[in-house]
Amino acid sequence: MRGADVTQESLFTVAKLADFVPANHPLRSIRELA
Repeated sequence: MRGADVTQESLFTVAKLADFVPANHPLRSIRELA
């Protein structure tokens, strides 16, 4: 059960990270290249 919580938290963090990065932020272009 704890493992499921960790997985959900990880997915949530990844989804939110994209929301917090501005469209003109350098990280956007770096992630596109990766």
